[in-house]
Formats: sequence, structure tokens, C-alpha cells
Amino acid sequence: VSWAREMCIRDSVGGGHAEHFLREVAKRFEIIIFTASERPYAENVLSQLDPHGSLIDYVLCREDCLFIEGEFVKDLNTLGRDMRRVALVDNRPEMYCFQINNGIPISSWFDDRQDCELLRLLPSLERLASISRTAGDAADPDRFDVRGHLEGRRHGARRRVPRAAPL
Repeated sequence: VSWAREMCIRDSVGGGHAEHFLREVAKRFEIIIFTASERPYAENVLSQLDPHGSLIDYVLCREDCLFIEGEFVKDLNTLGRDMRRVALVDNRPEMYCFQINNGIPISSWFDDRQDCELLRLLPSLERLASISRTAGDAADPDRFDVRGHLEGRRHGARRRVPRAAPL
């Protein structure tokens, strides 16, 4: 899998066009579900969204999170990926406080079949994939850093997330 296909999507996958979103994103990115949910619950939900196992590459669950001050926090270093090439779509920015620059905040989903948040993300992700392919073809493939391209998407998240304390 090339580095241009690395991405994680929010842990609250469901409704709101999630299946279409997964199909489209899987064409351009590696999909890693990183959820604070327990594995049996996550696997049940994901087996409905990706019954053939062709869209989701990996699943990380609660046991892969850090437990800090009563919360299960996602440390994206657990992915074993170059952080310059990782984006996380999540409805709780405080859950990825250690790598806030890699986050794309999204509103929470509560059984609203009219919710289009995931669909609204698709053009931005397509641009990100296009930029990363262009940078990857350049003489210096290390010059691409997803975090610089996410700056405009996370402005509200930075205000809601306190500075993370070192471990």
C-alpha cells in the first residue's frame, strides 16, 4: 500500500452515507478504523458496513487506546505509519489530542438518515489524495505532509482540545 493511501476514519461509522463514503475513500486511501469501542461491538458494526472485508484494511479498538484521566485516547503512533501521511476523521478531537494536527473534526452522528457530513468530506479527501499523488511523483516524496493541508479543517478542534500532557 503506498503512503498516499493511508487514512483513518471516524469510529462512529454508521448511517449518514457511511457505506458510500467507505467505498469512495477505499479507492484512494488505506482505511484503518480506530475506535474506543470494545472489539466485539466494533466488529459487529463493521461487518455490516463491510461484509466482504474489501474496504477496511485494519481495525484498532479500545485495547489499542491509552487510558488517561478516565478516557480512552487514540495515539495515532499506534498505527505504525508516518504521521506526515495520516489523517483521522473523528467526532471527538479530545480523543486524538496527541496528534491534533492530523485530525479532521466531524460532527457526531445520531441516527439521522439525512446526515451528509461524510459526503461533504469527500471533495476535500479527493483533493488531499490528488495533492499527495503529485507530491509522491516529485523528486522529493518526503515533502508532502498531510498536516499542513488539514490546517483549515481543524480550526474549531484546536479550541476544544487542551494541550496534551506528556506521558
